[in-house]
Amino acid sequence: MTEAPGHRGYYLRSALWKAAGGSAGGSYSPRTGARTLHLGQDHTSPLAEMVALHENFHWALNGSTTFGVGMVLAGALDQAGEPGMDALIERMIEASVETHETYATLSGIYAASLSIYDRSLLDEYPDYQGYYDRMAGLLDLENAPFISSVCVAAAARVAMQTDLLDRWAAIPCADWATTVWDEAETPDARFAHVTSPIALAAAQQALRQAIVSASPAIQSLARGGLSRDDRIRAVGAAPLPEQEALQGLAFQAIAEACFPPGLGRPQWLAQRAAAAKASQQVVDHAGPRLRIKLLTSENLDQDFDATFMSAREERLIISSSKLPAVLHEAGVETEVRPSWFVVEGYDFGPHVQLVAIPFDKLPALYALKDPLSDRPPEDTLTVLRRFVETPSLPVPGFVHMLELASPSELPLQLESAKPARIFVMASASACMNPQWMDDWLLPLRRRGAAVAMLIDIDPFDFIPFWAKRFRQQMVRIRLDRGDHDLPDNMGFLAFVGSDDPDFMLFAPCSESFARSFIMMIERGNYNIDPDGSLSDAQDHLVQLAVGHIMREEGKFGFSHWWRNQ
Repeated sequence: MTEAPGHRGYYLRSALWKAAGGSAGGSYSPRTGARTLHLGQDHTSPLAEMVALHENFHWALNGSTTFGVGMVLAGALDQAGEPGMDALIERMIEASVETHETYATLSGIYAASLSIYDRSLLDEYPDYQGYYDRMAGLLDLENAPFISSVCVAAAARVAMQTDLLDRWAAIPCADWATTVWDEAETPDARFAHVTSPIALAAAQQALRQAIVSASPAIQSLARGGLSRDDRIRAVGAAPLPEQEALQGLAFQAIAEACFPPGLGRPQWLAQRAAAAKASQQVVDHAGPRLRIKLLTSENLDQDFDATFMSAREERLIISSSKLPAVLHEAGVETEVRPSWFVVEGYDFGPHVQLVAIPFDKLPALYALKDPLSDRPPEDTLTVLRRFVETPSLPVPGFVHMLELASPSELPLQLESAKPARIFVMASASACMNPQWMDDWLLPLRRRGAAVAMLIDIDPFDFIPFWAKRFRQQMVRIRLDRGDHDLPDNMGFLAFVGSDDPDFMLFAPCSESFARSFIMMIERGNYNIDPDGSLSDAQDHLVQLAVGHIMREEGKFGFSHWWRNQ
């Protein structure tokens, strides 16, 4: 991804930018909300999980504080073309980077280590060890990890709960870019203040008193000394509202220890009313220029929903380099024949892969040999695709694509080939074109084609819609790695019908996204079984889809990710 101007380029940087070799890493952009994960190889799952969670915690801190919401709103205005917002975002990042990185680093390790602090996860990220070590000198991370984690989160939220949105409410959005603040008012200066031994001691005392009457799961986590399996069970049983209440209690204790009574003392839920008002200001000011949806919440359930919805901004990068590719467009003379696209493997037998993809997605995936013709970006391109390994070159392979004008070309042009099934790899974004569905997908399905639909649009809208549309089928969900050489933090959600072995929806995603989505399904009234399984035929289709897409694309995401880079 091209870096924006400025030495931070709008990003709160994660381990990606500091690690060497094939380490996993990522970044969170307060400008767009995108969380990009570069998935490293040959690393243990907790390490890869830490990176994904690190970016999630950046988003969570912004979404739960006034200063963070202000950063998100400035990003929305910047995307809408409002002058001066890019520089404002840079200044806001500079003012809060210590707070953000301490919170995301400590919280990412705690969650990835399953409710303990495993500092070895930072061995390959030396620039992040200082954040950990400072807090280790203030809190007993080793012997009291649960209480320490609550204190870190509460302190970060106190630091970020400034009066910024109240100040912005009194001026037009166009004047926000000129906002100035004293050094003592910045989140980082406040964070240094609220992580004093006196403030943290007050928070720990309040927590220990409250935990005496807490649920058994919370008490177990607070006692510590649990085995890995016991920690997993305790985390699963600990009520989320109770955990949120404990963080609020620690927040209040820190705020009372550090700020005098009155309007200047940070309030636990101050961002809710202020965010709703400021968001409406932005909507009124920018109107149709806005490119992102602004979400505000009024209660804990809506906080959870907003957290789930934020996962729509996830991006997965297997390789930062684009694959070299050639596209033979329809109507252009070529010696390449469709019979050459017949391949075998993945327990599926001889097949051709027919790909439906938005025209403007090609440049995001491939380094194309020839310039593309001038077409509307949302046009659906239908091509035969084949990956050819290139062991003698520095790239893993070369992608060949042959555009077809209509399904009728397929049987005529395959007459000279050995019998082959048709496998359709269709981007969900392409399938939003009803004309393509009528002209291509339905005729191919009647011919027995197997279809895997790659979810690259908003999954939180698309999957429930699909489940409702096919409510007569049991739609099952499964995280399936298969036997492919996948990065540790890479997973797949597969959505299948109970009576159709030749059709599925699937989404490459991080493990943390998968858990968030499953949690959303369990909380909602959807016609989806989150504990489903795959038949042998469906498993073969999963292996086929995963095998092709991992080699032939290498970049994944939701919400038309390639249009918001």
